[in-house]
Amino acid sequence: GRLHLWLTDLHRIYDLGPISAENENVAASTLLYATVEVPSLEGEGGESKEEKKLYCSYEVAAEDGKYNIAFVDLTEKLEDMKKVLAAWKTKDAQIAKEY
Repeated sequence: GRLHLWLTDLHRIYDLGPISAENENVAASTLLYATVEVPSLEGEGGESKEEKKLYCSYEVAAEDGKYNIAFVDLTEKLEDMKKVLAAWKTKDAQIAKEY
């Protein structure tokens, strides 16, 4: 089946959408979240900055019972994840204010 990226805080679940091709038969998957140090464009004197990265590797069923490995850069999904988490935080604050 098609692999989706899901976000949860153990109280709610949000589907961020599919991350594999429609015709792929996905077996197992792993997410990797990393902070990468990016050197300054100003040379040695400039400060480097950190960037957050999100990747997924997953197995895709191939012929003869074998599997291929796919690697997907999901960094663009991080902004969507932040928006969902912010919305959940806002809702929690509204509910807490009511009770």
